[in-house]
Amino acid sequence: MGKWFKRLVIAGVVLIVLLLGAIILIPILFKDKIEALVKEQVNANIHATVEWGEWDITLLKSFPDLTLDIANVRVCNKAPFEGICLADIGALTTTIDIKSLFGDKIDIKRIGLTRPKIHAAVLEDGRANWDIAMPDTAPAPESADTASKFNIGLREYWIEDGHVIYDDASLAMRMDLAGLDHKGTGDFTQDLFTLSTTTQADTVDVTFDGIRYLKRAVADIKADLDMDMANMKFTFKENEATINQLSLGFNGWLAMPADDIDMDITWDLKKNDLGALLSLVPAEFATDLKGVDMSGQVAFNGYVKGTYNDNTMPGFGLNIAVDKGRFKYPDLPESVENITVKASIVSPQGNDMDGMVIYMPLFAMTLARNPVEA
Repeated sequence: MGKWFKRLVIAGVVLIVLLLGAIILIPILFKDKIEALVKEQVNANIHATVEWGEWDITLLKSFPDLTLDIANVRVCNKAPFEGICLADIGALTTTIDIKSLFGDKIDIKRIGLTRPKIHAAVLEDGRANWDIAMPDTAPAPESADTASKFNIGLREYWIEDGHVIYDDASLAMRMDLAGLDHKGTGDFTQDLFTLSTTTQADTVDVTFDGIRYLKRAVADIKADLDMDMANMKFTFKENEATINQLSLGFNGWLAMPADDIDMDITWDLKKNDLGALLSLVPAEFATDLKGVDMSGQVAFNGYVKGTYNDNTMPGFGLNIAVDKGRFKYPDLPESVENITVKASIVSPQGNDMDGMVIYMPLFAMTLARNPVEA
């Protein structure tokens, strides 16, 4: 009995050694062939140039799952976006459930981007540099039964120390986020699930129509969303978005069942002091509010409701109120007291904003002990 047990142990050890050897050697032995094949197929099917540096595929990091690490991934555009790289990623890592490779849905357990620079650009005529897929010239399937059932699931993703630029010439808008850290967790393999996200950006710069609205602002966003993937409907749960000192909470939903985007979203200020509201004064007009002594209660809320498409803009509304406001600059002898403001902006859904109404029934303050009303 002891002899047979000894032989079984030796056989088991040999089997484990062979298995580990295969896990280590197979990716190494076929690495060049795998890389050449993948590069050929990727570049043949997109209107861009894709390249990458060192890469490794292994089962050792997350056994029994498969881990893929790729360094220096670059997706650079061709005409008419020469000189722009849609993505320049320092490192990409992903972990895949190896069993899912043999099914009809690949289950990506986690995927992360380290030091990515994402540059999204839109020309004045609406062409976008992320539209890089080649036209599909293959004949349509004869029936739905012959269509591919291949799809991908995702559980966790993150961005570490990212830099995202959105430059839209059609809207005269540019947004630049640096020092971006973002994380999202949720079971994308399900039709119904909750997506939990956190986002921090060290600097946010936003320019619209020649005016810089945010300059080196700090953003911190935490949001949980109910995801209905079958109907492409996303509902806000617990959330808070902070930009500089302004902290907002959101309620409502956004849906994209087809080409149209339907929405019913409301927001409200979570920190009701004057400094929070003034922290969003466009940077072109308020270079520095540090050192300003201010106080007062404010209300800031609004909504966006309706349908967005090529022909229709959703309706929106905005309410602003200030009560007993006060501020004083340190280098000025007098303060501004008793600031009172009531204002609203309402625009109905339509193809333009001709129906927008701006209503300010009350604007008053005491400036250097002199009353001002409008």
